[in-house]
Parts: sequence; structure tokens; C-alpha cells
Amino acid sequence: MSLVRELFSKMNRAIPEVEKPKQMPSLKEKLLWTAIVLLVYFFLTEVPLYGLPRGGLDYLAELRVIFAGAQGSIVELGIGPIVTAGIVLELLVGSKIIQLDLTDPEDRKFFQEAQRVAAIFFILFETSAYAIGGRFGSLTMEQTLLAIAQLSLGSFLLMMLDDLVSKWGIGSGISLFILAGVAQRVLWGALSPKTTQGRYVGVIPALLTEGAGALYRGYLPDLLGLIATFVVFIAVVWAYEVKINVPIAHTMYGGYRT
Repeated sequence: MSLVRELFSKMNRAIPEVEKPKQMPSLKEKLLWTAIVLLVYFFLTEVPLYGLPRGGLDYLAELRVIFAGAQGSIVELGIGPIVTAGIVLELLVGSKIIQLDLTDPEDRKFFQEAQRVAAIFFILFETSAYAIGGRFGSLTMEQTLLAIAQLSLGSFLLMMLDDLVSKWGIGSGISLFILAGVAQRVLWGALSPKTTQGRYVGVIPALLTEGAGALYRGYLPDLLGLIATFVVFIAVVWAYEVKINVPIAHTMYGGYRT
């Protein structure tokens, strides 16, 4: 096990890492770094994949908002490889296949190192499978390597941004990217002035032009979906804040209840 730890430690040192702050950043600094990361993320979602056809099947179309990816950009895979690496390691540790005590600082450090190495592995694995699997249609060898390189770069940059938010910003970069993707989609669905088949895509422009017809529009964003989104959001926030006091009886203290 010591040899495995040493191997992962060496591989982890070869991976670039964001330096930890020497002292706790102020709230203003955290907000600034979080905003910078958010702007960089939105910029990456607009960087298109170079030299690749636009055909092929989009396997992640329905999961795009969960993975915080952007179709046709270098971050098309989003946080998928990073999250997959974390889930796999958690399962291996939880099932005792890998013997680690995460309450022990040394084991916790090794777990974090292994997670970074595993993230690189899954980035290379998933981008290769994505490019070879027909997402961009039939590709030459040069185009396949180009797709793997660009998608890997995008996922790696997201991993670094997640590391930056964790150490210098507020919360988790992964949560931030998911929130940004959801907010972007909701705002686009509500305010988009783009038209298709003579109808506005955005709910608000459609409400102004179609009236009650904007309540339900089938394949287009509609008022019913927008209302449901806010209802679910409020319900989740309420459920998260609900606290229930459960009485506990201590038999060794004569049934004393707390």
C-alpha cells in the first residue's frame, strides 16, 4: 500500500495545482475570485471546437444542464469526468475495496491525491470514448486526436477552476458551474428574443405577443414550465431549511429525554 501511495503522490505532483492562500481570504476576495471563475467558465462555454464537423449524435443533450457542459464547446463534457472520478473512489472506499479511514489526515490526503489522478484518467478516457463513439460523425485520425485534445483541455481547465474556487472562492466550483448552467438556461428560456417558425423562444416575449398561447407551447419554453421551475426552487429551499426536533430517550439515565 505504501508503494501505491508513493506512486499516486508522484503522479499528483505532476498535475498542476492551485496554491492555497497563506491566510484566509476575506469575503470580498472570495466574491471576487468566484466572479472571475464564473466569467472564465462562461467564456469557455463560448470557445468552439476547432476543425470538427457538427454532425453526429449528441449523447449528453438531455444531461447537459447537469454536467454544466456547452454543446460544441471545449467544455462539452462539463464536469462529468471530475464527478465520475469522485463517485468511483467514494464507492471503492465505501465498499472497503480500498481500505481508507477518511477521518485520518493522512488517508484523507491520499484520497484527495487519488481523486485528482483519477480525474485525469477519466478525462482522457471519456473524451476518447466521446470522440471515437461518433459524437462528431466520421472523423479522420487527425480529427479524432484533435477532438480528444480539445475536450481534455476543456475538462482539465474546469478541474483547475473548481480547485481555484475551493481554495480562494465560495463553495465548490462544481456546484457553481451547475448553478451557472441552470441559471443561463432559465434566463435564456425566459428572455430570448430569438424566433423559430415565427414564434419567440423566450417566454416573456412570447407572452407579450401570444398572450394565453404562451402558457403551454409544447417543444418551446412556456409559462407553465417557468412557473414550475420557481415552484420547485422554492419547495427545495423550504425543504432544505425545515428542521424537525426528534425526542431521544436515554435508558441509562432513567428515560431522560432530550
